[in-house]
Amino acid sequence: MCQGFSGNKKEENNQNLLNTYRDFGSQAVNMPGNINLIKKRKEHREKRVNILSNGGDDIGPPDF
Repeated sequence: MCQGFSGNKKEENNQNLLNTYRDFGSQAVNMPGNINLIKKRKEHREKRVNILSNGGDDIGPPDF
């Protein structure tokens, strides 16, 4: 998903827009943690698919 700066526009649907450079900076700081969680979820999903495709029981949702 791409995000842009809203500038002075006041639109009703601007949830994905960044209002200031500070918003961009805070989002960049939080990103490494989000990437780690995305990686964990992807690995769990791949493991779950492999188990199911080999006829195993579902291991369920992740516990993290």
